Amino acid sequence: MCSSDLGGFVNAAASVLKDALDHDSVPVVMASSNEIDAVRHRLGATSDIIGLDTTMAVRNPARVLPALQRLTDESPSQPLTIVGNPFPSGFRRAAFGEIEMHDLLLRLPMFAGWNIAVTCAYDPGPLGSELVERYEAAHHNDPREPLRRVADARAEALPSRPTDRDELGV
Repeated sequence: MCSSDLGGFVNAAASVLKDALDHDSVPVVMASSNEIDAVRHRLGATSDIIGLDTTMAVRNPARVLPALQRLTDESPSQPLTIVGNPFPSGFRRAAFGEIEMHDLLLRLPMFAGWNIAVTCAYDPGPLGSELVERYEAAHHNDPREPLRRVADARAEALPSRPTDRDELGV
């Protein structure tokens, strides 16, 4: 799901999460704190929306799966509806492969027991068409494909090591 700015993300997230609230699903926003606050404000449901701040708690893509595991453990009888912005402002292209890998991992059979629905709402502009196509393919492929795609992603060379503060995001 593409959204071109903060307002686009907020509109997309609010629509999905309103439906989640109406159907007794646990609503989760995985985005920057500004985006989380804007979605909460839009829905008027500040306490009912769980926020995972991508600039802090899940800044590292490797922290996403443990965070989702914790949420599923805390609400075993309720589905989770998650709306995330995987490419927030200041996104570093070096992190793309890691984000793509985790999206593919969520499609593996071992995660089929998690009662979650994830919607990614992001601005495709900064990514460029090649990365948008790759990312969309991670979401719309044959269910038997993730294992092959994970193996392909692991076989790719790592990007060059960041050398300055801007590349490191600090």
